[in-house]
Order: sequence, then structure tokens, then C-alpha cells
Amino acid sequence: MTRWVTVAQQRHAIRRTEAARGIPVIITMCGYRVWQTTYDTRMAGPTVCLSCAHLTEPPTR
Repeated sequence: MTRWVTVAQQRHAIRRTEAARGIPVIITMCGYRVWQTTYDTRMAGPTVCLSCAHLTEPPTR
């Protein structure tokens, strides 16, 4: 199951997390290396990253 989080003012799918100088960093499915800010945690209704949505959708037959 894909985990989603609001970072960089959009909803992104998480590929993995790591720490850089003690700061938790999120690697998204679309390739961004970002960290969550206070603004991100307080956003109401952020848009979904289209690249992450496309990369995580189940394949169709």
C-alpha cells in the first residue's frame, strides 16, 4: 500500500525516507527529495502530484 504525505505544498507518494544532517527527508515517487514544513502540515486540501498519482496507479489490462 502506498503512503501519501503533503510535502512541497502537494500530496506526494513516498518512495522512502532518510535522514540528512538529522533532518528527516522524504524521497517521493516522482523523484523529489523534500522535507515537510509547518505550512505543509497545516494545508487544507492540497493538490495531488500528477506524476506520483500516475506512477502509483494499478496497471490496467
